[in-house]
Amino acid sequence: MQAIDNINTSSLCPNCGQGPIEGNYCSQCGQRKLSEDDYSVQSLVSDFASEVFNIENRFWKSFKDFLFKPASYTHAYLAGKRKRYLSPLKIFLISNAIYFLFLAMDAFTTTLNTQLYRLPYSTLTKDIILGFIEAKGFEYNAFETIYNEATGVISKLILIFLPLMFGGVTYLLNFSKRKNKPLVFHLNYALVLFAFLVLIGASLLPGLYYELAMFLNSNLMMKYLTDATISTTIIVLLNVFGFFLYRKFLADQWYHVIWKVLSFNLFFIIILQFYRFILLWVSLAWLSITL
Repeated sequence: MQAIDNINTSSLCPNCGQGPIEGNYCSQCGQRKLSEDDYSVQSLVSDFASEVFNIENRFWKSFKDFLFKPASYTHAYLAGKRKRYLSPLKIFLISNAIYFLFLAMDAFTTTLNTQLYRLPYSTLTKDIILGFIEAKGFEYNAFETIYNEATGVISKLILIFLPLMFGGVTYLLNFSKRKNKPLVFHLNYALVLFAFLVLIGASLLPGLYYELAMFLNSNLMMKYLTDATISTTIIVLLNVFGFFLYRKFLADQWYHVIWKVLSFNLFFIIILQFYRFILLWVSLAWLSITL
């Protein structure tokens, strides 16, 4: 009881060391003044339950509003309602983590064959890639397997580049007045947009479709699960979700908002090429260290 008595009679806050404490809360850090009840088993259980439900409530409210009220969620967070919501960055990272769980889904990866022959910059990088393979002493087929496995993982690790580039583009093009909407606003809106695309378009929809096809043992269903169908799904979600997310942020007539959101398709395609270019060099750098 000696320790309890010392805390109760002390005029200083045990958390920040400032004082004196007047009333039930410290005026400096906000910690509640302790009493003997805080050292009971009931208090321990109560504190645990309070912390768990507070985290759960914040988590579920954040994701509910993120999915169904994206504009209101993002606006409220940027307006300063931080206690109520998880940040857009945290929601993006959680979405990215869920994307990792669907191992069969690689919507944002790029195979070695695609890097060599199918991208706008392939003519510039083809000789570098083939020279790298030769320098490492690999047969092409053997290196292709190693590269595709490595780049599949790396592509999920560096997805953060996509919303950062997208937010930078909408800011530079002044899609919303910069005086009222600084760069950090554009980045947060882009994080919300890409969190949705990654969570729904690249993870849950194709992942659940894949699991259903496997459960039904349906080869016909599997034929429709291609890069083209997943990409089409992501583009559709980009337009639909993007409109509801950005309509207030762009603060314009609805038809102006529509054409600006439609222009997101062009931004997305260009940014995706830059992302694949970054992915190539990060993958080669990683393999140069590990091989």
